[in-house]
Amino acid sequence: MRQPAFFLRDLGHAQQLAHDAFTRDGSIWVGEWHTHLAAAPVPSGRDLATYARLLADPDLGFETIVAIIAVANPKWEQPAAYAWACFGNHAVAVPLVLVTDDQRPTSTEDHR
Repeated sequence: MRQPAFFLRDLGHAQQLAHDAFTRDGSIWVGEWHTHLAAAPVPSGRDLATYARLLADPDLGFETIVAIIAVANPKWEQPAAYAWACFGNHAVAVPLVLVTDDQRPTSTEDHR
């Protein structure tokens, strides 16, 4: 179900897609995305409520959820991105570094 300020995914379908991808090549679901068409680049109350439910689910075992909100300029030439660490029903802005492909580390050895 889609509305301008609401999206409800088909949970069974999403779970089946994740299962099929894992079976096929070991892919693991790490998150999902959605847009806030006219809102500030902060998690909405509905987002925070969803994160709180996920964090409270003992089967998932999440301690933190990281939300990254991208905001485009009209031509998507230089989008801005904001990161939030979500705990329970609140979020804290955290630093986010965006790099181009030529700035990206080529191996884990680069991080020692």
